Amino acid sequence: MNLSETLRKIDLFISTLTLFFLVSLVVAQIVARSVFSLPLAGSEELSRYLLLWVVFVPLALVARSGEQIRMMEIRNMLPPIVVKILGLLSVLLGVTSYGVVAFSAALAAVSNIGRVTPSLEMPFLLFYLPTVLGFVLFTLEYILVLLRVLIFRDLSLLNEKKTSTFN
Repeated sequence: MNLSETLRKIDLFISTLTLFFLVSLVVAQIVARSVFSLPLAGSEELSRYLLLWVVFVPLALVARSGEQIRMMEIRNMLPPIVVKILGLLSVLLGVTSYGVVAFSAALAAVSNIGRVTPSLEMPFLLFYLPTVLGFVLFTLEYILVLLRVLIFRDLSLLNEKKTSTFN
């Protein structure tokens, strides 16, 4: 098994596990309120935090599998050289913008160390961690694509659906 497959399985496991916990918590809250008339304290807040994990942690999986949104109809009408230039520009902008988001999220996380959430009194770091982790891994994936394009002149990464750097 190569590195890409291993990372993909870890991403899938974490994503599946957090989605399972999120759905289970919502179902438990519905049952507790409807059947027993007893709400689960803090479940809404915990659901919000789990949703962040479900959304942001799998970002690298999306980049690694090449499943990000693409405008294929427009791209198919363009000449191959324009597609490659736009692909390189997209990767450069991706590295820049995802890096800025990762850095900003890391700064926000560091500035909130020691603070806790209102009802569950969980550390705010757990609130920021999925954003930091997701965007750092997403940025690294795009950096690897960029390096492979620039160093090895592998322009196929700019043209194909798969953008994995490990295959």
